[in-house]
Amino acid sequence: MAAFLTLHKATVTRGTETDNYFFLARPDIYTGDVATQTGVSEAAPAEKDEPRYSVAELLGKGILKRVVTNASSGSGATLRRKTHRMLVTTAKSLTVLDGLKGKSIGGAVVDSVGVPRRKSLH
Repeated sequence: MAAFLTLHKATVTRGTETDNYFFLARPDIYTGDVATQTGVSEAAPAEKDEPRYSVAELLGKGILKRVVTNASSGSGATLRRKTHRMLVTTAKSLTVLDGLKGKSIGGAVVDSVGVPRRKSLH
């Protein structure tokens, strides 16, 4: 059985400095082009001992923002819709709204991306 949560990193560039913030997330969401679009990727095995932040702390400090994706898989009678609450870096939060459409997340193709309307601290 695969791990439920794995270590991920958010790469934030400010001027000439690049900072990495490590947190736990699901392993099947931030892969391939989705990692490029969101600024969040799975951490390398050599980075497993880096200090971890809670998602609530990263959201509260403004390092990450949350977006909601609606995705579908199958067609006709086998049509299944999925909703993912994803994290993106603040710098990529505007471009990700159009950039994720048509990408595959967890075996489903993204139909729409938006900003959640309800406030959530975690």
